[in-house]
Amino acid sequence: MSKLFDQARARLRNSIDDKEEAKTARGDGPADVSQVAKDIQEAAAEAVDNVVASPFRLKKALQQRATKKVLETQEKFTDLLPALAQAGFRLDSCAIDASMSPTIMSRFSVTRQLTDEEEEEFLAANRGNRFAYLLFESLFRAVNVAETLDFPGLHFAGLEVRVTASPKVSMLYRSVQVQELGQTVIHGG
Repeated sequence: MSKLFDQARARLRNSIDDKEEAKTARGDGPADVSQVAKDIQEAAAEAVDNVVASPFRLKKALQQRATKKVLETQEKFTDLLPALAQAGFRLDSCAIDASMSPTIMSRFSVTRQLTDEEEEEFLAANRGNRFAYLLFESLFRAVNVAETLDFPGLHFAGLEVRVTASPKVSMLYRSVQVQELGQTVIHGG
């Protein structure tokens, strides 16, 4: 804010100096005091407008940047959906957090588990795509960990992926009783 005031002050000084020089060069004598006062008021009003408008411009610029990031992230993610399906991950639901650091939250069912060799092939095919590589690596690791975990009364129900700068994968578990009662299990596990 002080930078804006300094800029307004400098413009005002330059304006006053220019008017004084012009009047002196024309031989009109000293500048009219009322005109100088009017110029000061105009410069002050402009400075206040800049200070008031600045937060709104900043907010709008940040919102536009966040929207752009959401669209970029969504495009990268959407491009990977066929490969994810091929790797055994079915997209069940998706939500987008459009905050300043956008996040895509997706839930997947595991339709098949790849062999170690198949996992390595997927990772090798995506070494040049950091986003894809990190996503596949996280998903494969989560499925392997889920195999070793055993929670009494719960069954592995799928994965939740939070796509940000680097993907975060969570394992989801549901009550076995819910499935036995014939209620809908969101993630098909």
